[in-house]
Amino acid sequence: MKKIFLAVYSSLEYYPPSLNALTCLLPHFDKVDILSRHVNKLAWDYDPKVTYTLSGDFVPIRQAEQKSMLWKVWSFLQFTWAMLQIIRKEKPQVVVLYDPFPTLAYSLIRPLLTHKHLLHYHNHDVLEQKYLPRYNLAAWAARAEQNLFDKIDIFSLPSEERKQYFPMDKFKGKYFYVPNVPARSFYGKFYQSNKATKPIKLIFQGTIAKGHGLEQIISQLLPKKINGKPVELHLRGLLNEEYKNSLLNLATQQGLNAQLIFHGFGAYQDVPKIASQCHIGIAVHTGTDVMNKTLGTSSNKIYEYAAVGLPILLYDNSHFRQHLGKYEWAFFTDLSEQSLVACIEKIMANYETLSAQAHKDFVEHLNFEKYFEPLLAVYSQELRM
Repeated sequence: MKKIFLAVYSSLEYYPPSLNALTCLLPHFDKVDILSRHVNKLAWDYDPKVTYTLSGDFVPIRQAEQKSMLWKVWSFLQFTWAMLQIIRKEKPQVVVLYDPFPTLAYSLIRPLLTHKHLLHYHNHDVLEQKYLPRYNLAAWAARAEQNLFDKIDIFSLPSEERKQYFPMDKFKGKYFYVPNVPARSFYGKFYQSNKATKPIKLIFQGTIAKGHGLEQIISQLLPKKINGKPVELHLRGLLNEEYKNSLLNLATQQGLNAQLIFHGFGAYQDVPKIASQCHIGIAVHTGTDVMNKTLGTSSNKIYEYAAVGLPILLYDNSHFRQHLGKYEWAFFTDLSEQSLVACIEKIMANYETLSAQAHKDFVEHLNFEKYFEPLLAVYSQELRM
């Protein structure tokens, strides 16, 4: 019986690329064990061969982030103990670790594991050690991640630019670039070729916070009519009440409340349903930290918009132009009123063609399956699957 174990510290459903990986892995394994902390109510429709273990009592992810250090250490120890129990019992041929915290847990239990297995490490989010307190779980996890590299058989990243943050000189295994693009198996069914174009619906999906041009869109774009059509801004994702109120106040000042629509935060399988009913995806990221500077291939939302046929608005900088400038459905804005209006006018003037091309690019080469297949081939070679 072929078995695989996947460990993620928050919730697998917070990482769509990992759900995509799971879909690709299922046909090749008889049993799949997944471990995460109990910070999310499971909503994904998991295959019967999947056993999903949640460590600890349920505490929503945002509340967990605010807990004391003592609570966080205890939560981590529960996670580590669960990992040891599952791996020792199931003896999986492959162990997949996502991000630094599972690597710390694995490093602690590794001396107690006796069976041979393939170790695959995939990093979603880079932890910059220089910004972490010395005596902190995150700092310990970051160090464990670095120290484990000579034991890793397969290492994968969603962005080539992030390789510089890892000790590749110690790495003796095989490296794979797996960008955060959506899966054909899931997103392929949501594309709508013909849409009503009044009003023009812009959508932002993800963590709703500063740095995405939302204030500029509300104050400079929503008051306008583009070719006689009103503009709406749809927001879906996590946000705190303080920031939500600031956006509402900004809209209220100009009498635009009806054009600002909040969809809340929900299960991943509902994401494409909402996006497919809109016209333009907002993928503006103005941050300058490591994560924001390497989002060209690691922001799954960019390519999820394209998958359902949405042209996208991007922040105009060299990074995004390098990765997306070749696509006719990608439009770049400096967030000025003139730039925003010009982008929307260009998109709507040729909407059906741009929409169809975005979906076509997804189907042909911007899909997860294409990039994951070479990694699966190594699994097969190593395990003779």
